[in-house]
Amino acid sequence: MQTNRIKLLLCIFFLYNLTLNSSAQDANLIFFDFFPHANNFNPAIQPDSTLIVFAPNIYIDAGTSTFGLKDIFSTKEGNDNKMYFDLNNLIEHSDDENFLYGTIDYSAFFVGKILPAGYYASFAINERNNYNFIIPKDLFELSRGNADYETETLKNFNLDGLSANGISYTSYSFGLSKKIGSALKLGLHINFLDGKYVTETQYFNASIQAGNDNDEININADVSTRQSAPGLVSDHIDDVYYSIGNFSHPLFLNNNHFKNFGFSGDFGFQYSPGDKTTIMGSVTDIGFINWNTEQKELHFKGSYNFSGLNLSPDSEGYFDVEKSINAVADSLEDIMEPVLNSADPFSTRITPRIIFGISRILNPRLQLSGLFRAGKYPSYTDYRYTLGAIYKLSPKFSFSLSTSRKNNRIGNLGAGLVFRSRYLDMFISSENFELLFANSSSINFSFGMNLILLNTGYPKE
Repeated sequence: MQTNRIKLLLCIFFLYNLTLNSSAQDANLIFFDFFPHANNFNPAIQPDSTLIVFAPNIYIDAGTSTFGLKDIFSTKEGNDNKMYFDLNNLIEHSDDENFLYGTIDYSAFFVGKILPAGYYASFAINERNNYNFIIPKDLFELSRGNADYETETLKNFNLDGLSANGISYTSYSFGLSKKIGSALKLGLHINFLDGKYVTETQYFNASIQAGNDNDEININADVSTRQSAPGLVSDHIDDVYYSIGNFSHPLFLNNNHFKNFGFSGDFGFQYSPGDKTTIMGSVTDIGFINWNTEQKELHFKGSYNFSGLNLSPDSEGYFDVEKSINAVADSLEDIMEPVLNSADPFSTRITPRIIFGISRILNPRLQLSGLFRAGKYPSYTDYRYTLGAIYKLSPKFSFSLSTSRKNNRIGNLGAGLVFRSRYLDMFISSENFELLFANSSSINFSFGMNLILLNTGYPKE
C-alpha cells in the first residue's frame, strides 16, 4: 500500500513539475543584471532606477542524482510508437540511494525604490515550491517481484531511509540594500512566509525478508510522516494520506491568510574591484514555517508473516483468486493499519541556498563567468558548478552559453537569450538542452517576460 503511494508520488512529481510557473533563476540569467530576477537570488544587486514590474514566466527544473531521465522511459517500435516506463533500465543505472528533486519558484510582482544615501528598498511577492525524494534501490527492485526464479528463492528488501518531502509557500519579501563606497553593495531580504502545503517524512524503517524455511516472507514497517494542507479540497479531507495531486487547482490559488506563518532572511553582497570584474555571493531562504492548521501525523507500525495465497478449490472445484488476495489485503490492513492523529503544531525549515560567482568583462560585447550553487535539502545537498559566457549581440539582445557539473555529471549544456527594452523584457533559457540528444539527469527550461510598468532610469545604450 505504501509502495503504491510512493509510486503515485513519483508520477505526480514529474507531472507537477511540467505545469507550474517559476521565476528564472538559473545559471544562464544570473549574470545578466536582469531585474527583478537578479534581486531575487541576491538582495545586494540593485538597479539604478525605481521599478514596478509585473513578471509572468514559466520555469521547469527536475532531476536525479544518479540515473539519466531517458533511463526511465523507452520507446517501443512498431505500428504505434509507445513510450513506457523502463524499470529494468532504471534499476541498472540506480544506486543504493537515489535522490530526486524539483524546485519551482515564480514571482508575481516587484517594486524597487531608490532612496537617499545609496540605499535601495524593494518589495516582492514570490511563490516557492520544492519537492525531494530519497528512493532506495530496493524499492525499484521490489517492483520486479520478491522471487528469484533462477535460484528458486525469495529475495530480501531493505527500504530504510525512503523519504518524500514537499513544501509550498508564498514569500512576501521586504528588501534593503546599500552602496558602500564605489565598489561594495550589501543587501538583505526579510521574508514573511505563508505556508500552503507541507509533507515531511520523519522516519521510514521497513523491510521484506524471507522466512527461515523460504516458504513465507516477513513484512516489517515503522513509518512516521506529518503534513499540513489547509488548501486541500473538501472531497479529499478524509484521505489517510494526501499529496499535491489532491488539489483541484494550482497551489498558488490557495491562500491561507497566514494560518501557517513563517519567517526567513536572505543576505548578499556584490563587490566590483574594477570596472571589468564583479564578485558576488548570497545565502537565501534561511528560515522556517510553523504549521498549525490542518496538521496531521501518520504512523505505520507492525509486522506480518505472509505464507502465500490460499488457492485451494472449493467443493465445486473452483478457486476465487480475488477473494484470496482480498483476504491477505484485509489482514495487512488490520495489522498495519495507519494511525492518523491530529498533530501538535510543528516547524519545518525551508530549503536554504548558497550562491557564489565571479564575472569578467573581456570587451564591450563579451563577458565570462563562473558560478557555484548549493541547495540544502533534507538528507541531501545539491552542488552545482557552472562556467559561462555572455555575448552582447546588440544593445537589446544578449546571448549566453554555459556548461555545468550537477547531479554528479559534467556537461549539462545551457543557453539563454534575453531581449531588453524600456517597457518589455523577454527571455528564454535552459541549463540542459542536451536532453534533446543525450541522457541527461536533469531537465531545465524557462521562458517569460517582464512588463515594466515604471522605469525611471532606462539603461543607456
